[in-house]
Amino acid sequence: MGSSAEVYDTELMGLTVGLNNAISYANQHPEVKHIYMPTTCPLLLPKHSHLA
Repeated sequence: MGSSAEVYDTELMGLTVGLNNAISYANQHPEVKHIYMPTTCPLLLPKHSHLA
């Protein structure tokens, strides 16, 4: 990722890898109907989120 990476960058990378893994799993298991990716990263939360 490089020496100039910020915390936001690493959080976003982790969420991206996790989501890709979840999508791969869901594609192989049709019983999976939803994927939830919880986060407390303020930049990724909706503006009016109760978690912000």
